[in-house]
Amino acid sequence: VLACAGPYRHMGEEVVRAAIQAKTDYLDLCGEPQFFNDMLLKYDDDARANQVLVISACAFDCVPAELTTKLACKEFNSRYENAEVTNLEVVHTFDGLESGNATTFHAAVDGFHAAINGELASSRKKVQEKLKVVRVPIPPSWPKIASSPNLHPIFHPDTNSYLLKFVGADAACILASDRYLRYRNDVDKYSKMKDKPHPRLSLCFGCPTKSAAYKTLAYGGVFSTLARYKWGCDLLHDKPALFTNGCFQDGGPTDEQLSKGSFKTYCAAYGMSKEQSVKVTCEGPEPGYVATPRMIVALANTVLQNRTKIAFEGGVMLPGAAFGDCEEVYEMLEKEGVCFKVEDGSRNELNNTDNAV
Repeated sequence: VLACAGPYRHMGEEVVRAAIQAKTDYLDLCGEPQFFNDMLLKYDDDARANQVLVISACAFDCVPAELTTKLACKEFNSRYENAEVTNLEVVHTFDGLESGNATTFHAAVDGFHAAINGELASSRKKVQEKLKVVRVPIPPSWPKIASSPNLHPIFHPDTNSYLLKFVGADAACILASDRYLRYRNDVDKYSKMKDKPHPRLSLCFGCPTKSAAYKTLAYGGVFSTLARYKWGCDLLHDKPALFTNGCFQDGGPTDEQLSKGSFKTYCAAYGMSKEQSVKVTCEGPEPGYVATPRMIVALANTVLQNRTKIAFEGGVMLPGAAFGDCEEVYEMLEKEGVCFKVEDGSRNELNNTDNAV
């Protein structure tokens, strides 16, 4: 089942329940962290009992970020024996994007409002109580390397852009996948994860100029202020184009606009210095309407054709947990025009050569 209708907080649960009852694997495009948590709490046990995979966020939220971090960590561990990944940095860049559909904006409004009013924190607390996964503190000796913008954009040489914090679901997905793998320590390859800290994580997007970054911050400030209140949410829902400078509007982009759009995601896994690193990129066509359907189809085909290569027979999870150790998923995505590459060589070249440093 490919569930492509959102916002999922309003219409997603019934499809999840039906898929599990029918013993049919389920994938969706959801980028709503509270939905991830709620479905995990309610249905993970049933999905595992029925050997059904329930995998959310099989879209631009959050496939490039999750799978670049998984690939970067894998390559880092193959190059640097006995070293730990201390920092993960992910930067999304976009080119030629005109606008997105207002449905995505509406989901963001509801999600932000839920986060501000404590609903997201409450669902995370319930997940923590169920999974009983203890977060291992980051050692004081681990350096802070990853770019971390706050109220002001910072220049990023690798992408030649000015970084702002990315407020999508990517960071939540990466951390949730890590949490799920620690929880599922019944699988041998993940049994030792519970004793390891998660790297420092930075999720950003690049703006082409400093002025564009500050303009984005201004619109973001208005959005975050209005989304705190019910009346503000109603106003945002009513005028998506006005409050996003036309970035989201009813009807979405034209075919010509879609043909010009593209994205490139940069990921760096660092050890104890900037020099001890692995860098991975993922690039593809326009992310919302072109790359996203290709991604969910590629992931669905991976499940259909390589079910035994996935570590879990069933459960409620995200792409990083489901596919992070499945080599075939990268091949499926490449067939759909979404390509992953290790900066100083192709993924296959690195897998077939001795990369010890």
